[in-house]
Amino acid sequence: METIVRSAIHPETTVKPTAATDGFGVAMLYALVLALCSTVPSLCRGAERNDPSPADAGPLKYPLPETPRIARCDPGIRGGRLVVAHSGDFRTFSPFDLGQAYTSFEVMRLLFGSLLSFDEQTHEFVPDLAESWEVKEDKKTWIFKLRRGVRWSDGKPFDADDVVFTIKDLYQSEEVLFDAWRELKIVGFDFEASKLDDYTVKVAFRQVYAFALQTLSGWKILPKHKFAAAVAEKRPYSIYRRDSKPQDVVGTGPFRLKDFRRGEFTLLERNPYYHSVDRKGTRLPYLDEVLIREVEGDEEKKELFLRRQSDVLDWVMPADFELLQKQSGDWFRIIDLGLELDTEVLVFNQVFIVDADTQRPHPPFVDQHKLKWFSDPKFRKAVSHAIDRRAIIQNIYHGRAEEPLGFVTRADIKWANTNVAQYNHNAAAARRLLAEIGMSDHGEDGFLKDAAGKRVEFVLTVPTGNKFRELTAEAIREDLGKVGVKVELQRVDFETLQGKLHANHGYECAIFLLSGGQTLPYSTTLKSSGPMHVWRSYRPVDWQGRLDSLMVLQSTTLDPAIQKKQWDEAQAIMAEQLPLIYTVTRRGYAAGRSDLRNLRPSNSTDRHLTWNLEELYLGRQ
Repeated sequence: METIVRSAIHPETTVKPTAATDGFGVAMLYALVLALCSTVPSLCRGAERNDPSPADAGPLKYPLPETPRIARCDPGIRGGRLVVAHSGDFRTFSPFDLGQAYTSFEVMRLLFGSLLSFDEQTHEFVPDLAESWEVKEDKKTWIFKLRRGVRWSDGKPFDADDVVFTIKDLYQSEEVLFDAWRELKIVGFDFEASKLDDYTVKVAFRQVYAFALQTLSGWKILPKHKFAAAVAEKRPYSIYRRDSKPQDVVGTGPFRLKDFRRGEFTLLERNPYYHSVDRKGTRLPYLDEVLIREVEGDEEKKELFLRRQSDVLDWVMPADFELLQKQSGDWFRIIDLGLELDTEVLVFNQVFIVDADTQRPHPPFVDQHKLKWFSDPKFRKAVSHAIDRRAIIQNIYHGRAEEPLGFVTRADIKWANTNVAQYNHNAAAARRLLAEIGMSDHGEDGFLKDAAGKRVEFVLTVPTGNKFRELTAEAIREDLGKVGVKVELQRVDFETLQGKLHANHGYECAIFLLSGGQTLPYSTTLKSSGPMHVWRSYRPVDWQGRLDSLMVLQSTTLDPAIQKKQWDEAQAIMAEQLPLIYTVTRRGYAAGRSDLRNLRPSNSTDRHLTWNLEELYLGRQ
């Protein structure tokens, strides 16, 4: 890895060490610069807190690490502000406050760093705070070599104590409700972190864990000097609140907090201590500031973008494609991302809970006769056959979607099983399956009744704010009506739907977006104890028990061939049992300023264009 040193007198001058100056020579060069600045301090003035400039790349006030992270981007131009619209109420600056952090992730990913990060375009794990890592022969022990000379955004030095403190004392403390850690502990994949020296950390898992790097890439490292007292006093949530002063929110990410107004915006400025450079030695990020504006939903995002009040539209709604295409040109362009990794799905409430203490069943969350319907795979297959997906694709998505393959979309070339069962539109097959489970008696209103005389009907809960999902629900209601099933729509906001799916189970059927794009073949949706599992809890039937076993097996092997075989089986089970009914897989589009450079579009994240925001720059300012 090339070591980059900046000149103190001319901060934009890059000194590239030769073989003779590498290593010890770099240290000598730093010593020489420090000596020079101690005698001629006027040469070494850096930028102030709110006045970042190219001088912040100098080795004196804002020193670079000995081995800075070298980005894969093309060299760019420093300066300018990027405006991004974000829907959702910003709630916290604490990465471990997962109950509040979902809508805050857009900001937190720019404020904090991890041991390693994930390249959304190449699907590779890349160094971040750690410059390298290795796994020992036991396949359970990982050694991370940290970058020497990394500093927090307040200028304090970063080292192994921060990493061990974050993992051991903060995330694993009883006061922190960190679900990611609890899930690992429940299934036996918990681990210990220890310091080998100031720049070496050992992470030892209890057993072989295939997703060790994936897990650690998502754990943001936090400063011990800011949290130690609060953790000792058992008040970790008192730090990094949304009413904290900007200078008190300290991280190692590419930006730091400059201003925040709830319900309006979050303003970030360049972190002058950021540990990454481009291949010419220019310190990242290129942008001076990022303004994240809070908006209500996708429609407002689009309107802001078209009024040039934001610079990026990470997702273009299919019906808006023609509108934006006509207006694109000089100031913005549209980018085709291809088939997405996400799929729109229906789920029926089959939740049946047995009390852990008394072993008595909890009363059903839906009427007993409906639970019987929903638990029958023939009923779910009939519903799937009844849906006219081609009509939905043409009439609602304007042809910019495809009929889904299954739990994994065709876009995931590496892991998709293309030989799973399919349920294309076939009203006759739907009626036949319904008749096989006793639903053949048409009442006076034209709707079916079951063998007990109960009308076949259910409530479909739909999240508001996405008109395509709402229109899809309307189409599904009409399609099911044609085969004798009555559907009533219930519209709720997104947070209410999340509560129904994951907390109170207060729904009969729901429609939502299933996120895809696994970096490795594992899903917390498939596992009955997983946080994203929505259709059944605590009483796994045989096929669900097999899914649980497959998810555990996936986690305990590092052999990709074995993982592929097991993942194919999991997809086949999902297609045969159909606990999730897939509606459409969309094509993805995004839009951004024409002068926005270093875009590396990816369909594996909902931040299609901004996932590498620290590398982006404005070509003309």
